Amino acid sequence: KDLGSCEWSVDWASLRRMLVKAILDHILARQLGERGLRIVRLLSEKSPPQRVDEDYIFEQCMVGYEEGRELLWTLVRRGIVSMEQVPSAANSNGSTRCLFYIQQQRLEAALLWEVLTSSRNLRARLRA
Repeated sequence: KDLGSCEWSVDWASLRRMLVKAILDHILARQLGERGLRIVRLLSEKSPPQRVDEDYIFEQCMVGYEEGRELLWTLVRRGIVSMEQVPSAANSNGSTRCLFYIQQQRLEAALLWEVLTSSRNLRARLRA
């Protein structure tokens, strides 16, 4: 604050958010590749998280339809991305479409669970 003094402070909340984001990005990039990380970043960049359809995700992340669908459903199965079905406005025949979004706490919990499970499995292998 005052450049003449020898005192300084750390914004712990900002530092924690920055470290968590860096760790999550690293884990996701190693597990899903750059394209999977792009999808997660797109879905988590706005606050509050926006619900978007898969066509928008694939266009914005520059991912092909087949590969994008595979990545997106992998993220949903793992609990990283959430899905909500809503009635389709274009058709009145009762069809629905899926909107995808990220809940930051759920994302962190899912990845923490995977890390702890991996750690437990590794320790079990080392004991055997």
